[in-house]
Amino acid sequence: MTPSIFPPIQPDWNNLGVIHRNTLPPRSHFFPFNDQKSALTYDLRSSEFVQSLSGIWRFYHAPNPFSAPDIPKGATSLNTRSREWSNITVPSMWQLQGFGIPQYTNIVYPFPVDPPNVPFDKNETGIYQRDFHLSKGIKDRFQCRLRFEGVDSSFHAWINGKQVGYSQGSRNPSEFDISEFVVSGRNFITVKVYQFCDAS
Repeated sequence: MTPSIFPPIQPDWNNLGVIHRNTLPPRSHFFPFNDQKSALTYDLRSSEFVQSLSGIWRFYHAPNPFSAPDIPKGATSLNTRSREWSNITVPSMWQLQGFGIPQYTNIVYPFPVDPPNVPFDKNETGIYQRDFHLSKGIKDRFQCRLRFEGVDSSFHAWINGKQVGYSQGSRNPSEFDISEFVVSGRNFITVKVYQFCDAS
């Protein structure tokens, strides 16, 4: 590890005092539908209250968080010019889409054991970006929630260039109230995922 990448403050992903930042309390798992008939289809596409962000995202893969590009404040456009950015399918594991190497171990840790620290220089980091459209009716009538069904192992999220929050856990769901961050029409989301955190 070189001194140039050592952070001036302890990052969330290596800080025992931070597990979540701005997450909503856990709740029963459900999605709202317009009526019983729609609900019984179990098809989220038939609900005007749910919008899936699954699909193709822009993706940047870095060997550690300090080699990844900064998220500019107010960023509202995709980084499509740089050749370092690729397309990736979400949900997925970046290791199964050509980035990094899949790891499986049930006895030996994949990094030096120094609790609560994880490697600063070998902590693969992925940045995901895409845009999405939010109808005026949804924005004006309801609380807008951003839900992650599980991220390995921790992440920060931004909407329209403003940081929404942070979460970590064993692929547990995380929800954020993004009502104040979204606008009617086009919105822009960035998610920065860290392979290891102090919970690893």
